[in-house]
Amino acid sequence: MDSSWEVILAKYLDSKSIRWIRPPPVIYSINDKSHKYFSDFYLLDYDIYLDPKNKIVITKQQEKLDIVSSMITLYYGELDHLKNIINSLEPPE
Repeated sequence: MDSSWEVILAKYLDSKSIRWIRPPPVIYSINDKSHKYFSDFYLLDYDIYLDPKNKIVITKQQEKLDIVSSMITLYYGELDHLKNIINSLEPPE
């Protein structure tokens, strides 16, 4: 884990018995140049990615986040926001 927020979110997912992995990078392009985006969590039973980020980082990375969000189902933001998303998930079938 790279941050305390990641540790907290991993423990929260585990407490909810939600299966997750550290996903491989997503390849995206800006100005015809390829980049790798590393999200922190992939929820196996939901096909969604989570990436805890504070507001300052979001502002700095907004273009990248917008592009990647158009490619995958990505939720990012502060811990309370991500916990609310997790709590809204229906149990997997």
